Amino acid sequence: AWGAGAGIDHEATSTGVGRELSASGVAARAARGLATALPLYRGLAGDVSHPPEVVLAADSAPPSRCFSFHGDSGAIAVTLALPRRVHQVAIEQRPAWAVVDATETPRRFKVFVRIARGGPQEYGVFAGSFEYTLDGPRTQAFELQDVADEMVVAVKFAFESNWGAQRTSICRLRALGSKAAGIKEQ
Repeated sequence: AWGAGAGIDHEATSTGVGRELSASGVAARAARGLATALPLYRGLAGDVSHPPEVVLAADSAPPSRCFSFHGDSGAIAVTLALPRRVHQVAIEQRPAWAVVDATETPRRFKVFVRIARGGPQEYGVFAGSFEYTLDGPRTQAFELQDVADEMVVAVKFAFESNWGAQRTSICRLRALGSKAAGIKEQ
């Protein structure tokens, strides 16, 4: 999993549904705040995504909150608290009984990483191209290519398609691997 201290790289992450800085985005977030404070008005909240940080949830319960972005292509980038050797990434979606629209599930995506050596850089190291299948398990892991020996400091999921919806919803993301020898968790 991500480990304590992982965070979202907002500059490399897509804007969530209803979270844009436009007047409609501000109004949608205000309505969601009102609906949280006064559950009677929950139906007025409109279409507002949870913040991207929900994909980092570390609990073992099935995910119930998801980050959504407009269209079928977008990105979520995560910075790691400490450099790690990342061997796999995983996507976990809601259980079948909780899915409202399965076509919002991501389909094809690529993974890029930022490595520790060489100083700050963009997500320039390609680590693989994958497909999340609807008929597979709700948690699917994908083996990264050509980065097993690299110390990774950030991971970017670049989603290219979903299963036909007007938006894409991501519930939980994981990076699986090992910490570097000699580095202690904080």
